[in-house]
Amino acid sequence: MVRWLTLAIGLCICAAPAWAADKLVLQLRWDNQFQFAGYYAALWQGYYAEVGLDVEIRSAITPERKVLNSITEVSEGRADIGISAADILVARSQGAPLMVLASIFQRSPVGIISRRDAGVTSPADLSRLKVFYEPNGLAGVEMRAMLSAEGVDFDAMETVQASGGSGPYGFFARGEVDAYPGYVWTALWSAKEHGIDVSVLSPSTYGIDFYGDSLFTREDLARTKPDALKRFIAATRKGWIYALENPDEMSKTMTEDLPRTFPVEDLLGFNVFQSREVAKLTLYPLINLGHTNPDRWRRMHETLKDFGMVSDEFDERALIFDPEKRKQERAAQLQKWLTVGGVLLLVFIVSVLIWNRLLRRQVQAATGKLQTAYGELEQRVRERTQELNATKERLASTFDAIDEGVWDWNIPSKNVIFSANWPRIFGHTMDEIEPTVQTWLDMLHPDDMPLVMARVEDHFQGRAPVYQSEHRMRHKNGRWLWVLDRGRVIERDGQGQPIRMVGAALDISKRKEAEENLRKLSRAVEQSPSSIFITDTNGTIEYINSKFTQMTGYPPDEAIGRNLRLLKSGDTPSEVVENLWETIKSGQEWRGEIKDRRRDGTLFWVYETIAPVKDERGEITHFVATHEDISERKSTPLEGGSQDDADA
Repeated sequence: MVRWLTLAIGLCICAAPAWAADKLVLQLRWDNQFQFAGYYAALWQGYYAEVGLDVEIRSAITPERKVLNSITEVSEGRADIGISAADILVARSQGAPLMVLASIFQRSPVGIISRRDAGVTSPADLSRLKVFYEPNGLAGVEMRAMLSAEGVDFDAMETVQASGGSGPYGFFARGEVDAYPGYVWTALWSAKEHGIDVSVLSPSTYGIDFYGDSLFTREDLARTKPDALKRFIAATRKGWIYALENPDEMSKTMTEDLPRTFPVEDLLGFNVFQSREVAKLTLYPLINLGHTNPDRWRRMHETLKDFGMVSDEFDERALIFDPEKRKQERAAQLQKWLTVGGVLLLVFIVSVLIWNRLLRRQVQAATGKLQTAYGELEQRVRERTQELNATKERLASTFDAIDEGVWDWNIPSKNVIFSANWPRIFGHTMDEIEPTVQTWLDMLHPDDMPLVMARVEDHFQGRAPVYQSEHRMRHKNGRWLWVLDRGRVIERDGQGQPIRMVGAALDISKRKEAEENLRKLSRAVEQSPSSIFITDTNGTIEYINSKFTQMTGYPPDEAIGRNLRLLKSGDTPSEVVENLWETIKSGQEWRGEIKDRRRDGTLFWVYETIAPVKDERGEITHFVATHEDISERKSTPLEGGSQDDADA
């Protein structure tokens, strides 16, 4: 209660008079949860009041448990602003005059949920499972689009449709389906509560990159209240920044102060869990909150049209609320007409001057001087242009000569300049690459994104001197490349915020493959049932495996660095030893039986194979040997040091 009184007093102080504030009703799309934290933060922190707005936030769930549709509420005038996603395009196709204000979630929360023991690692794996599907559900559209992109025949799959009001999770929990498309934050939480170990396929991994929660309004409000809507968007962005930077505080406050019609057993835990998932969807701070790319909405429209969900033509101007862009277009048109008028006026004046005999000489003289000056200026421009082109060609040649792909990121504008080698690494041409940071994000492996974003932010905040990351990026042919990406901020503004960052990417897939092969080889050697050791050319031990220690009794700290003489029994004939060294030093492999001595002094027979290791020039650098204990195969039993080596 104290917090509410404090908030009310603060609003009275900082807000405009109630009679002067613009009243707006925001319709949520579900029950109160962290999914809507940014809007409540903007309300509670007074951001809406600061810009002269009186905002009412309505839950989508009535006390009678009726679920309100945000599209319907806004279209029919009971709310001014709503939250939805691809539904906006469907509603527009059906005649609803709606406009997108801002895309808050840069990623769709839809994922394909399956039991982990089902072994689903790619869309193709779904073809052997029973999958829940709602024909009119947009989550199902994203799943079908993903399957289509990967060449999986959806019509040949076994699907189960809803009946009797049962939701997809009920089918899944009861084991009636093996997988279903749903919202990740709800699915993962429900699975956790029921002890079900699940895995998730994200359609965005396969190029189906829908926006998630987006703000929308009616076209008539966009025309009559553009300024109020702009203020609403700006205050909402501040609210979301506050919520994302203070997730635990917002989770606690929402749990304590907001009623929820559909109960959750551990509501605080659910809100905290959801705050982590929401942060991934906003891509903050890498992407400006609310950034809206018309081309992505165009691609969403094309996907919905392919599946018969929409039938109209895409109209960017009618869909996207962007008064600044429209203002610039009008200004450009006005400037165009002013330019044409100016040119016509200039032609008229020059004509008068030319035909005016009294000023003809002055005009001719002035014209001559202008032509001379223009010629000199034109020459300087040509020379400077040649110099710049030469410099540009030298830089391009330099970049093309190295294996790394160089990038130059203008952080505020989100634009990126790529060298020709950058798209070449991923199998693209320059014409196929859009020069924006979104291109990089679309190619980045979703599982690597949180770590990469954290390293970018560490460098932005000065916690790391450079940005450096090893992560996976998608090649044009669909496979994942390992990339070493490095960069440094080279320009900041007066407040220390990064403005420009340059860096380079290097394909390290072969190195990663070699490292993995080396790890496999190392494990194979270490786990070998045979004793294995490596020496230099003088017989000094440099490596032993665990079987060597088990066979001889010498641990690594007592064997490595010592000569093989520590195993010498004294019973092996000298001619055998001489033959061994002559053979391996000549580059040949030697095999034979030798009697060795263990750490405790006992003698034992081994069958030994020693081979030389050569470098790229063919010179011997090391010897690798395997030991096999054959004491039990020898006819004469051995006693430590006391038996005569008659068999040698």
